[in-house]
Amino acid sequence: MLERVPKYTLRKLSVGLASVMIGSGILMNSPKVLADTINSNKGTSTAVKPSSQIEDKRGKSVTEAATITVNNKESENELKLAKASGGAPASATTTNAEEKVVATNPQDKDKRTNANETTQNTTGVGKKDTEVTPTNDATTPATPKTTAKFKVLAALPKMKVASKVNAPAARTAMKAAAPAETPDPTVPDNSANTAIINDKDSLEKTWLETSTERAQVYITVKGTDQKNYVSSYADFKNRLYSEIYTNRMDPNSLELHIKYQVLKDRVQNFIVNWGESLRLDTSRIGKDGLTFTTDTGEKVAYTLTPGWGKYKTYDEWLKEGQQDMSAMNALKIGNNLKAGTNFTLTAPLKYIGRTDGEKQFNNIQVVDYGHPNANMGFGFVELHPEKIDTPEAPTTDKDTVTTGIYNNPQITASDWHKMAHGQVIAYYTAKGKDRKTYVTGYVTANNKSESIINVDQIDPNTLEYHLIYHNGDKEVGSGLWFNFADNKTVAIDTSRLGANGPQLKSQQGWSYGWGINGTGDGGNYYRDWAEYLKAHNGSGDKATQITMTGTAFKPDDRIEFIIPVKYIGQLSDQVHSLTFAPQVNDYGGGNFANGIKLYFTTVRKDLSKVKRVDLLPAEFMGEQPGQSYWKPVKEISKDMPNGWDAFKISNFPTYKGSFNMDSLPKGDRPSLVYGSAQYFIDLRKIQEIFASHGYTVKYANNNGKAQEMPFYAYSTLPGAFRVDDDRPVLNDPSIWVIQVQAVPAIILNKDQHYVADPNAKSWDTTSMIDEIYAADDPGARKTRDQLTKLPKTDVDISYEYQAPGAATAVAVDKVDLTKAGVYTVTYSHTYADGQVVKDSRKVYVDGVKQETKDITRTIIVHTPNESDQKVIQTATLTREVILDATTGEVVKDGEWTTGSWKEFVALEHAGYTPNIAKVEQIDVTADTQDTTVEINYTANDQQTHVIYVDDDNNLDPIKKEMLNGKTGETVATNIANPDESKYELVGTPEAEYTFAAENNEDVIVHLKHKHGKQVEEKTITRTINVTHPDGSHESIKQTVTLNRTNEVDLATGEVVKDGEWTTGSWKEFVALEHAGYTPNIAKVEQIDVTADTQDTTVEINYTANKPTTPEQNNDQGQKPQTNDQGQKPQTEDQVTENGKGTATANKPTTPEQNNDQGQKPQTNDQGQKPQAEDQVTENGKGTATANTQGQTPAPVAQSAQAQKLPHTGEAENRLGILGVLTATLGMLGLGWKKRERQ
Repeated sequence: MLERVPKYTLRKLSVGLASVMIGSGILMNSPKVLADTINSNKGTSTAVKPSSQIEDKRGKSVTEAATITVNNKESENELKLAKASGGAPASATTTNAEEKVVATNPQDKDKRTNANETTQNTTGVGKKDTEVTPTNDATTPATPKTTAKFKVLAALPKMKVASKVNAPAARTAMKAAAPAETPDPTVPDNSANTAIINDKDSLEKTWLETSTERAQVYITVKGTDQKNYVSSYADFKNRLYSEIYTNRMDPNSLELHIKYQVLKDRVQNFIVNWGESLRLDTSRIGKDGLTFTTDTGEKVAYTLTPGWGKYKTYDEWLKEGQQDMSAMNALKIGNNLKAGTNFTLTAPLKYIGRTDGEKQFNNIQVVDYGHPNANMGFGFVELHPEKIDTPEAPTTDKDTVTTGIYNNPQITASDWHKMAHGQVIAYYTAKGKDRKTYVTGYVTANNKSESIINVDQIDPNTLEYHLIYHNGDKEVGSGLWFNFADNKTVAIDTSRLGANGPQLKSQQGWSYGWGINGTGDGGNYYRDWAEYLKAHNGSGDKATQITMTGTAFKPDDRIEFIIPVKYIGQLSDQVHSLTFAPQVNDYGGGNFANGIKLYFTTVRKDLSKVKRVDLLPAEFMGEQPGQSYWKPVKEISKDMPNGWDAFKISNFPTYKGSFNMDSLPKGDRPSLVYGSAQYFIDLRKIQEIFASHGYTVKYANNNGKAQEMPFYAYSTLPGAFRVDDDRPVLNDPSIWVIQVQAVPAIILNKDQHYVADPNAKSWDTTSMIDEIYAADDPGARKTRDQLTKLPKTDVDISYEYQAPGAATAVAVDKVDLTKAGVYTVTYSHTYADGQVVKDSRKVYVDGVKQETKDITRTIIVHTPNESDQKVIQTATLTREVILDATTGEVVKDGEWTTGSWKEFVALEHAGYTPNIAKVEQIDVTADTQDTTVEINYTANDQQTHVIYVDDDNNLDPIKKEMLNGKTGETVATNIANPDESKYELVGTPEAEYTFAAENNEDVIVHLKHKHGKQVEEKTITRTINVTHPDGSHESIKQTVTLNRTNEVDLATGEVVKDGEWTTGSWKEFVALEHAGYTPNIAKVEQIDVTADTQDTTVEINYTANKPTTPEQNNDQGQKPQTNDQGQKPQTEDQVTENGKGTATANKPTTPEQNNDQGQKPQTNDQGQKPQAEDQVTENGKGTATANTQGQTPAPVAQSAQAQKLPHTGEAENRLGILGVLTATLGMLGLGWKKRERQ
């Protein structure tokens, strides 16, 4: 094979091509330097991740921590390039553990990193196992610090990689040492840090042996305690099982190990697959992929597959584009190997299964075709150890204090209950309203543990069921079953349960299966809470029991259930206590009926507050399941003995089934009596009292005969509902009433009442008797209707009479209904056994008398004129009153008659309203009280206006204001001038206004207009238009402004009186003289201007005079005049600008004529000044003659006729001048055009 030579290309840098060429020449001509090799001592697999630092070209040291395969030409060339550029090859160490390697440059000794300061760290297959510290001498190999159980192997010498897996591997002359000894499987223990637990019978370092090879296959992990844990070894003969606790191991330390020995030359066919919960950990695979190194030093790549049938090396899969290399689930040693070849293979794995505490089973299988498969079962479990507190001891409060839970001090269990394979504690807790935690007794055999839960004292939202089961030293199936609710008294409280339902806690962190059942489920148990909810439409309210029968608990593990429950019972006057007995059974162990009796009730009586105990005789009225009905016999109650001497009490039932002395409770009487209490009454003390009131007591059945009972064991309060009780006494804490059953014998009706009537008939003697009954039969209690009845005449009767107010009674022979008084009637009956039962009733005959009563209504009217009127209305009522038959006093009032007060209507007063316009008619009864009604009048609201009127404008209203008040009230008008700038008040307005009862007139305020002075101006203009002989026009405006002061109405702005105008004048105007011309008006005369003067226009025109001869002209010695400059007279029209006067515009002059050249203004030959005086513009401000180019004003008086006089050479001069001007203008025009073009 040809050696691959590196190729180089040029790159354009800022230093220029020459530098590149020079540098390239240097580099190209640099000698090649080969990397040195380090001898290997051990064969190992290469699975480390490279990490390199390349030196820059300035001579800094190069650090390279990597596994160097020296027979790889690319790596060799890299080393050559590094050395050629000033670096040195790194010393490399390849291990299956973490490496720390630093290479140094001997040429840069002063620049290298101190070995005591820096340690580089790279990750290989086994993390945290090997640490290599660099030295200052590059030729000295780094010394590794090894913490792993396995020895660290150095880098291999240069050799060829077997690229074809089926080609025979050639031996090398350099033979490596044999692989290290494999570790022993971890001995199982139950310590808190153990990461692997093996079967105690599978701890041999088993070899998988065939005729062609032998191998050891096992798993290792590193625990969180930094110890290495080893699984059992694969075995063709036995299926193995080990448990790996994922939260006790380093997740980056899971490795599959194969120690392999070739016994016969052949192509190998050894496969290991690892299931779905394990993945290849590619993060711990180095750049060389997955290989193993034989003891001969040969590096061999083994193959992998993501499924059965297709195997390729790690690098081949990568080149093929395999995206997820972690999906490989099997490896194959399929190489053609020579007998005697030994090697160790390590594959990094990672666990990806469940982490919820449930066990994740995963099988690692070794397949060597022609032999049974070796299966290594692994249960991956993420344990969640939970703290289970010591069970709370039962509450020991006594019955002398109010408590949330009162436990029976005689039979309350407080210790573990032994089961077949362990022991159990079950109890209930609740927080009291005092925030104290109360605890019931524990479950025990035959329910011999009793607790009272005081539902008034506990917080119902804190009631909880607790069960703790402690398994023995064996892992065997249990028979544990328990119920925590009955859905009658206690139910599960799903509002405090959470979405995942009841939670099982394991002290060791295990997860155990359990089933749950509830009301209506029969024998169906659901395997978890989610399944139970699904079967019950999402509701868990009916769940009552949990089974763990068959569940194998780990040795010495302790589990706990804490289930929130709630009290759902309903106590009442009929139901004073509810009982629930939860059970814990051990099916399969024969341990049944273990439980607690719970009595949910309240404190019915605090005897420490009781001052008196009343025994209340009550007649049985009937019953239905769960409750009975009783009617108190009130006439007996007053004669009953002291209750303290007649009864005994027990808060916990003690009745044994027969009424005898053994049923009586032992111990002292409790201070607090709960609804669960039993009462034992001594009937011998009340028998005589019952008989004297027509009743007997209940008898027991003794050999079919009625027998009196010395003690009557009957729970009088629970389930007993009292009817017809109009004298409740239970709410009085100082009086305690206990009912006792009374059986009717002679039952009389109630006492009778009459009113004495002279016409009354004789009284019926049997009207007082209800029924007479035979003696009560023994056995079940009976209602009155179920007893045998006797004739009402089978009685003896006696009478006594007591007059009203008399102290004593006398015997009589009848009841006289015409005579007032009290009659006592006594009935008695003698039974066959000689017992006499009697009872008596009274007949009351009351007297009668008449009464009257006056009830008045007084109406007082307060009129507006401050005089009062009083009206008294009287209604007289009558009735009969009943006089007590005993005392003669009035005991009952008869019905009063009724009357009425008539309607009263208040008088009307104009301007006033009464608070009560009408007092209604009212029916008067005895309950009506004397009444006074007062009627007051209130002044009505009144309103008018204040109106300001204009007297000067037909009383037109100017302003209107509202004026408010009440009838008879005087208010300020607040009249003020609405606009003093325009109006004056006429007269003195009213300052106050008094409102009448009605028709209040408006207040009229008269105003007149104010007058003021105003100056008025008027301008009158005379316009003189002059047309000069040369045809030019001139307009002179002469203005006069007149004014006068007028009297003005300030409200309307109108002039009410004109003032006198001032006068003015237009000045005289003299027309200019033009030689040879005569104006039609030589002088416009001065005129006085008055207000009546109209604007005037004067037209002045010139008429040419008739011509004369020159001689005639010369006679006058005159010559035609020209100006000094030879200019033409100005003939242009004179223009008035903006009406401000006449402005004469000259044509542009030559530069020499411009005043800017320092010339002085020129005058004409006659020395005349330009005419500017006395000329008035249109606005009367005079005439201004404007020279637009700054010239001297031209002569105005020049005659047009003079221009027409023949002067020798003038025409030529003019033409010459014109020519010059024309030429000049032409030149100027040309110049101007040039300038325009420019």
